[in-house]
Amino acid sequence: MQKAIFIILLTFISLKSFSCSCDFPNTINDSVYTNNDLIVKGQIKQVDTLEENLLIHIKILTNYKSTPTDSIVKILTPIGGAACGLNTKIDEIWLLFGYNYKESIHTDLCTRSQRLFKPKSIVYDKNILKGDLEFLEKNNK
Repeated sequence: MQKAIFIILLTFISLKSFSCSCDFPNTINDSVYTNNDLIVKGQIKQVDTLEENLLIHIKILTNYKSTPTDSIVKILTPIGGAACGLNTKIDEIWLLFGYNYKESIHTDLCTRSQRLFKPKSIVYDKNILKGDLEFLEKNNK
């Protein structure tokens, strides 16, 4: 009996270690804005698989920080949800937050990046998405 309980506990512990874990995002503010190198609303145009990442090509629809509207930007995200990577599909519209790392722009589930239609995230709900968009639109004028 003890052996069975031990195996069950070990299983739950190991499952937790292989899943993405992010803190629940606070209300967006100037600090969140400042701490991100890229903030855009964009349409996914292409997704390429690299060794450990996906390279997402995004057509910028609205620039909130750092890149011209109507340009294409490439962002790296880890492969798979367990690594907190974004699960994007061609033509989806996303609100993307990115950071510079090793001469590339990166994003993941913990950056506030979110699909705009039918948002689905372990930490990010529709109310936070609405607040982010309101903050960004107000500060983009």
